[in-house]
Amino acid sequence: LYNLVLIGPSYSGKSTIGKKLSQVFNKKLVDIDDNLYQVNHDLKSILKHHPESYYRDLETKEVLKYASSFNQVIATGGGVVLSKDAMAALQRNSLIIFLNPPLEVLLSRIDNSRPLIKSKDDLINLYKKRLPLYQKYQGC
Repeated sequence: LYNLVLIGPSYSGKSTIGKKLSQVFNKKLVDIDDNLYQVNHDLKSILKHHPESYYRDLETKEVLKYASSFNQVIATGGGVVLSKDAMAALQRNSLIIFLNPPLEVLLSRIDNSRPLIKSKDDLINLYKKRLPLYQKYQGC
């Protein structure tokens, strides 16, 4: 059975919806950000000593660990679409779902928990930069 992979910007609900989908479809939940957090490889910790690219490499490796398995719901981080390797691996056996709430909803959810989003402008800029990638991969 194919994987369901959730992509989308920060605050779009990937983790929350991933939990619900895993229960409804009786699939294993893989939350990439949570997995990295569990081993102190979350973005906030990484950025204290390394560039963002280091985190993206860790994120890609984490995705690759799960991408070849089946019957999972995979909640990705908002920046996973920046990795061609990760996305190519996910495309092989997954339905990729782009969670795209209105920008006003995303802005209303800002809670200072995301290190790359310190202001509304940060979220708007990341959203605009990544939107073409989310659209490119959705439905694959």
